[in-house]
Amino acid sequence: ADRIGLSVGASPERIRWALGIIDAALASVGRTRSDVRIGAYVPVAIADTREAGRAEIRYRVAGWAHMSSFPGNDLDAQPEIMRRVTEQLREGYDYRFHRADVPADNPNTRQVDEAFGDWFGIGGHPAYVAERLHELVELGVHTFVTSLVGREHERFASEVMPLVRAAVASR
Repeated sequence: ADRIGLSVGASPERIRWALGIIDAALASVGRTRSDVRIGAYVPVAIADTREAGRAEIRYRVAGWAHMSSFPGNDLDAQPEIMRRVTEQLREGYDYRFHRADVPADNPNTRQVDEAFGDWFGIGGHPAYVAERLHELVELGVHTFVTSLVGREHERFASEVMPLVRAAVASR
Protein backbone atom coordinates (compact mmCIF):
# COMPACT_ATOMS: atom_id res chain seq x y z
CA ALA A 1 0.00 0.00 0.00
CA ASP A 2 1.09 3.54 -0.66
CA ARG A 3 -1.70 5.12 1.37
CA ILE A 4 -3.33 4.03 4.58
CA GLY A 5 -6.54 5.47 6.06
CA LEU A 6 -7.22 5.37 9.78
CA SER A 7 -10.67 5.47 11.31
CA VAL A 8 -9.81 5.45 15.00
CA GLY A 9 -10.99 8.92 15.98
CA ALA A 10 -9.00 12.03 16.83
CA SER A 11 -7.46 10.97 20.13
CA PRO A 12 -3.67 11.31 19.87
CA GLU A 13 -3.19 8.11 21.87
CA ARG A 14 -5.41 6.16 19.45
CA ILE A 15 -3.56 7.63 16.47
CA ARG A 16 -0.22 6.63 18.10
CA TRP A 17 -1.61 3.14 18.71
CA ALA A 18 -2.63 2.78 15.05
CA LEU A 19 0.68 4.18 13.81
CA GLY A 20 2.50 1.60 15.93
CA ILE A 21 0.59 -1.17 14.17
CA ILE A 22 1.42 0.40 10.81
CA ASP A 23 5.10 0.73 11.71
CA ALA A 24 5.31 -2.93 12.73
CA ALA A 25 3.58 -4.10 9.56
CA LEU A 26 5.78 -1.94 7.37
CA ALA A 27 8.95 -3.13 9.14
CA SER A 28 7.93 -6.75 8.54
CA VAL A 29 8.14 -6.12 4.79
CA GLY A 30 11.23 -3.90 4.87
CA ARG A 31 9.45 -0.57 4.57
CA THR A 32 9.10 2.47 6.78
CA ARG A 33 6.38 5.02 7.34
CA SER A 34 8.20 7.41 5.00
CA ASP A 35 7.18 5.01 2.21
CA VAL A 36 3.45 5.64 2.74
CA ARG A 37 1.02 8.49 3.30
CA ILE A 38 -1.28 8.27 6.29
CA GLY A 39 -4.79 9.70 6.28
CA ALA A 40 -7.31 9.88 9.09
CA TYR A 41 -11.09 10.00 9.08
CA VAL A 42 -11.77 12.53 11.85
CA PRO A 43 -15.11 13.85 13.09
CA VAL A 44 -14.91 17.67 13.23
CA ALA A 45 -17.36 20.35 14.36
CA ILE A 46 -16.44 24.00 13.82
CA ALA A 47 -18.23 26.38 16.18
CA ASP A 48 -17.76 29.85 17.59
CA THR A 49 -16.70 28.56 21.01
CA ARG A 50 -15.04 25.50 22.46
CA GLU A 51 -18.17 24.75 24.51
CA ALA A 52 -20.42 24.88 21.45
CA GLY A 53 -17.98 22.65 19.56
CA ARG A 54 -17.98 20.07 22.37
CA ALA A 55 -21.77 19.98 22.29
CA GLU A 56 -21.91 19.78 18.49
CA ILE A 57 -19.29 17.03 18.10
CA ARG A 58 -21.12 14.77 20.53
CA TYR A 59 -23.81 13.86 18.05
CA ARG A 60 -21.41 13.53 15.13
CA VAL A 61 -19.10 10.88 16.54
CA ALA A 62 -21.60 8.02 16.83
CA GLY A 63 -21.60 7.45 13.07
CA TRP A 64 -17.82 7.17 13.02
CA ALA A 65 -17.46 5.21 16.26
CA HIS A 66 -20.00 2.58 15.31
CA MET A 67 -17.53 1.27 12.72
CA SER A 68 -15.31 0.26 15.64
CA SER A 69 -18.24 -1.70 17.07
CA PHE A 70 -18.68 -4.06 14.11
CA PRO A 71 -18.53 -7.79 14.86
CA GLY A 72 -14.94 -8.93 14.54
CA ASN A 73 -13.60 -5.93 16.44
CA ASP A 74 -12.38 -6.92 19.89
CA LEU A 75 -14.18 -4.43 22.10
CA ASP A 76 -12.23 -5.64 25.13
CA ALA A 77 -9.03 -4.35 23.49
CA GLN A 78 -10.44 -0.82 23.21
CA PRO A 79 -9.79 1.89 25.78
CA GLU A 80 -12.56 2.04 28.37
CA ILE A 81 -13.82 5.44 27.16
CA MET A 82 -14.39 3.89 23.73
CA ARG A 83 -15.59 0.46 24.78
CA ARG A 84 -18.48 1.80 26.87
CA VAL A 85 -19.81 3.49 23.71
CA THR A 86 -19.00 0.77 21.14
CA GLU A 87 -20.65 -1.89 23.30
CA GLN A 88 -23.90 0.07 23.07
CA LEU A 89 -23.51 0.94 19.39
CA ARG A 90 -22.87 -2.68 18.39
CA GLU A 91 -26.48 -3.60 19.10
CA GLY A 92 -28.24 -0.25 19.11
CA TYR A 93 -26.94 1.77 16.15
CA ASP A 94 -29.79 3.21 14.08
CA TYR A 95 -28.80 3.73 10.43
CA ARG A 96 -31.67 6.14 9.88
CA PHE A 97 -29.44 8.67 11.65
CA HIS A 98 -26.21 7.86 9.78
CA ARG A 99 -25.40 11.24 8.23
CA ALA A 100 -23.58 14.46 9.13
CA ASP A 101 -26.67 16.59 9.64
CA VAL A 102 -28.50 14.37 12.13
CA PRO A 103 -30.76 16.03 14.67
CA ALA A 104 -29.04 16.46 18.03
CA ASP A 105 -31.57 14.25 19.77
CA ASN A 106 -31.52 10.82 18.13
CA PRO A 107 -31.03 7.22 19.30
CA ASN A 108 -27.33 7.18 18.38
CA THR A 109 -26.51 10.42 20.16
CA ARG A 110 -28.14 9.12 23.31
CA GLN A 111 -25.42 6.46 23.44
CA VAL A 112 -22.59 9.00 23.35
CA ASP A 113 -21.62 11.29 26.21
CA GLU A 114 -19.78 14.59 25.88
CA ALA A 115 -16.50 13.15 27.22
CA PHE A 116 -16.43 10.51 24.49
CA GLY A 117 -17.38 13.04 21.81
CA ASP A 118 -14.54 15.27 22.88
CA TRP A 119 -12.11 12.34 22.97
CA PHE A 120 -13.10 10.78 19.62
CA GLY A 121 -13.73 14.00 17.66
CA ILE A 122 -12.58 17.59 17.45
CA GLY A 123 -15.09 20.29 18.26
CA GLY A 124 -14.48 23.95 18.90
CA HIS A 125 -13.50 27.29 17.45
CA PRO A 126 -11.26 27.31 14.36
CA ALA A 127 -8.02 27.88 16.28
CA TYR A 128 -8.76 24.90 18.54
CA VAL A 129 -9.63 22.65 15.60
CA ALA A 130 -6.45 23.73 13.80
CA GLU A 131 -4.35 23.08 16.92
CA ARG A 132 -5.76 19.56 17.29
CA LEU A 133 -5.31 18.75 13.59
CA HIS A 134 -1.75 20.06 13.72
CA GLU A 135 -1.07 17.76 16.67
CA LEU A 136 -2.13 14.81 14.50
CA VAL A 137 0.04 16.07 11.63
CA GLU A 138 2.97 16.11 14.05
CA LEU A 139 2.26 12.45 14.85
CA GLY A 140 2.46 11.54 11.16
CA VAL A 141 -0.99 12.07 9.62
CA HIS A 142 -0.77 13.63 6.15
CA THR A 143 -4.40 14.03 5.14
CA PHE A 144 -7.82 14.25 6.78
CA VAL A 145 -11.30 13.25 5.73
CA THR A 146 -14.25 14.66 7.61
CA SER A 147 -17.90 15.43 7.15
CA LEU A 148 -18.86 19.04 7.68
CA VAL A 149 -22.28 20.65 7.88
CA GLY A 150 -23.55 23.86 6.30
CA ARG A 151 -21.17 26.78 6.44
CA GLU A 152 -18.49 24.68 8.14
CA HIS A 153 -17.01 23.87 4.72
CA GLU A 154 -16.21 27.54 4.18
CA ARG A 155 -14.95 28.00 7.73
CA PHE A 156 -12.72 24.93 7.44
CA ALA A 157 -11.17 26.24 4.23
CA SER A 158 -10.84 29.88 5.26
CA GLU A 159 -10.27 29.72 9.04
CA VAL A 160 -8.88 26.30 9.96
CA MET A 161 -6.63 25.20 7.11
CA PRO A 162 -4.58 28.43 6.94
CA LEU A 163 -3.72 27.93 10.63
CA VAL A 164 -2.76 24.29 10.07
CA ARG A 165 -0.62 25.21 7.05
CA ALA A 166 1.10 28.00 9.00
CA ALA A 167 1.86 25.67 11.91
CA VAL A 168 3.27 23.00 9.58
CA ALA A 169 5.37 25.56 7.70
CA SER A 170 6.86 26.92 10.93
CA ARG A 171 8.28 23.63 12.13
